[in-house]
Amino acid sequence: MAKRLPPITELTACPHCGGDEFYVVQRYKGTGNYNRRFDGGSADNTTMYDCLKEVAGKIAFCVDCNVALARWDQEANNDLYVN
Repeated sequence: MAKRLPPITELTACPHCGGDEFYVVQRYKGTGNYNRRFDGGSADNTTMYDCLKEVAGKIAFCVDCNVALARWDQEANNDLYVN
């Protein structure tokens, strides 16, 4: 039987390699507009992803060794890990 992963809030580093960063796989759905200028200059595309729906995964992985580390709950944990 596989060992159950702890919640992300119980970790301060990767227990396998000591890495200090983790990632959560995200999925995106939707469409966006990519603006261009007739003169070839830079156009403002800061809102091109605003229409996408984001779906966060449920597992956090180590950035360095890619090992599954912990359970991730986007609603409960996201605000704890934003600068």
